[in-house]
Amino acid sequence: PGDALAPVVQMQELGRVALMIGDEVWVPEVARCLAIEGVEIVLHPTDWDTAEAGEMAATERAGENRFHLVSVTRIDCPGKLGSQTTLAGEYMGGEPIPLMRYAQGVWARHNVEEQILVDLPRRQAHCKMMGDHLDVLRKRFPQLYGACILPTDQLFTWTNTTKKRPE
Repeated sequence: PGDALAPVVQMQELGRVALMIGDEVWVPEVARCLAIEGVEIVLHPTDWDTAEAGEMAATERAGENRFHLVSVTRIDCPGKLGSQTTLAGEYMGGEPIPLMRYAQGVWARHNVEEQILVDLPRRQAHCKMMGDHLDVLRKRFPQLYGACILPTDQLFTWTNTTKKRPE
């Protein structure tokens, strides 16, 4: 909770590191802002409440912004997932679309206390290319973001037909 993101901090041995907490993986703007600030590794303490939070949201945020995401959860979390590390990945040029779009993750098992060592090449977090003509941070259009800052009650998709919910 709050009105500011965790700062991106330069750590000598790790690189540029930031924090994303719990359900913030569901908010694409949090990850994108950290990526724009040059984060290389995002540390993510969480308590997976659903499998989708880890298998989908966390993996998507790391892949679409090309940073390493280290998510740590308790071994008995309700989402029945273990901790995970998602690698930023690196575009090699000429890759088929299925290979260039999805981040790779390394998972600990649910309900098993274990340590997994993962090499996080800093080079990968600096490669923002997802295709021959797609640099995820350079190809963006901030002038179109106006709808993103409107209150939800002003958005078409969130308009309620009635102010009172049925009881």
